[in-house]
Amino acid sequence: MEALLVNGISFNYDSSYETSKYTFEGGAQAARNLLKRCPDITAVFTMSDVMAIGACRKLNDLGYKVPDQISIIGFDGISLTDYFNPRITTIRQLGDELVDEGLNILLNCIERKFPPVHKLIPFEFVKGESVKNING
Repeated sequence: MEALLVNGISFNYDSSYETSKYTFEGGAQAARNLLKRCPDITAVFTMSDVMAIGACRKLNDLGYKVPDQISIIGFDGISLTDYFNPRITTIRQLGDELVDEGLNILLNCIERKFPPVHKLIPFEFVKGESVKNING
């Protein structure tokens, strides 16, 4: 939301946000619901790659071309994104580092009575084929 604000882009939760289950079906249903409320939508950011794949499938079934008409980006970096057509653009989480840091923080909280911490774990942007290049 901060990045949108900094770039002068407004965001309307009522028309541009849809809750969903983290499933293929959830992503498909959310994409359909978003299109009903916001037919001019040009991009969808999902909270998981599985949801992104479901959304892509539904958009294709409805006659939309991904990424030519609507871009899709996922989040997780699961290997299935490399085999879906189009390859899903995603944010890959670094699973080993998430586990190591999460366990370390948890154990410190339990065993050493350390306070909880908020730690940002690095991630990787994986360019796929599901996002339209608008830079020309």
